[in-house]
Amino acid sequence: MGQQLQDRKDLPATGNDLIQLADRIDSNFSLVRTFFNRVEYKFIDIDKQFIEIDKRFNILESKIDKLPGRISRQIFAAVASFTGIIAAVVAVTMQTMN
Repeated sequence: MGQQLQDRKDLPATGNDLIQLADRIDSNFSLVRTFFNRVEYKFIDIDKQFIEIDKRFNILESKIDKLPGRISRQIFAAVASFTGIIAAVVAVTMQTMN
């Protein structure tokens, strides 16, 4: 963008140019706001799903706690690696959206 400004530096902006630019930004602002609202609602839905997943893991954890020690440790290790995979997928998704 800086290069574009350098290339156009010799073309002075008039008051009408600035007014037209402001009008274009203003007319598109509602579209941008709508887009961000949709993204926000998606993240709220994702958050709800993670809360549900967390509840289910808590139920599983309480059942696993009742198993003999060695078996429960192996199951906890498997659940922890699965949770790590989910966290990695979420991190990649967040970076992609940025």
